[in-house]
Amino acid sequence: YSFFYIKFVAKYNGKEEDHWSKLSDTIKNNWYGYAFEQVCFNHINQIKQALGLTIISTEISSWYYNKDGIKAQIDLIIDRKDNYIDLCEIKYSSSSYILTKDYSEYLEERKELFRQLSKTSKSLRLVLISNRDFKENKYTANFKTRVNILDLYK
Repeated sequence: YSFFYIKFVAKYNGKEEDHWSKLSDTIKNNWYGYAFEQVCFNHINQIKQALGLTIISTEISSWYYNKDGIKAQIDLIIDRKDNYIDLCEIKYSSSSYILTKDYSEYLEERKELFRQLSKTSKSLRLVLISNRDFKENKYTANFKTRVNILDLYK
């Protein structure tokens, strides 16, 4: 809440005092996404439990690349001592999350970019994390490893 207050309420710069309650859907959804990412980072142990990683030593990070016109981000990386790296995509959605063909391809491309730039020899696994359940389709079928908000509060 403090970050929201500082960003949208305290510095209203002459706007109506309740302007924050009239923010556009895009701004609200960006905020919800950021806030959900923070919830996930505060529940790493529960994410690891949902992924069956409680006894595996891990290192947690995120990754951002911006060079030569290429931008890529991985929200959460779980570098595992068992020779795997989980690349986690954290998605906020106001209803069941629907993975599209384009976004599925984007995630696969980003995985390969990470492999190329990190020069890792570990196996890479894409993980989807959402505050909602996942609408099943042929694209979610490619992502066997999924976590939803209920897993964060077990």
